[in-house]
Amino acid sequence: MSTWKRWVIAALVALQAAASGAHGDFPPKHGGVMSLGGEVSFEVVFGAEGLTVFVEDHGDPIPTMNAQGSVRHVRSTDPPVVLVPDGGNRFLVPAFRARPGERLVLVVAFADGTGGGGTVDVPCAGQPTCGATGRP
Repeated sequence: MSTWKRWVIAALVALQAAASGAHGDFPPKHGGVMSLGGEVSFEVVFGAEGLTVFVEDHGDPIPTMNAQGSVRHVRSTDPPVVLVPDGGNRFLVPAFRARPGERLVLVVAFADGTGGGGTVDVPCAGQPTCGATGRP
């Protein structure tokens, strides 16, 4: 095997290890959809009354009391919608609607001065992707 092929393989292995070992993937605990990337994990549960957002750091709940945050549609010019703290590590977003395949952006500033953000892809009728695009 040539030197450049070995280098490419080594680089790909290193990138994969860095991506998979940084924070780990945490499964949803409330039947929702987990955020993509970021230090803080967001689990978004889509319901008839709006959204419920659960917040964790490496699997540990982060209290939302006195926290501020927002959610918005990636491809919208509408202003972000305020996340309402609802006790524990939960935010509520009453009457928020999102269509299947949309991407949402969440941003939170916690009472201790830290913050976090992430994106969530809205699932398509229980499927991880929508149509032939292969994209959520």
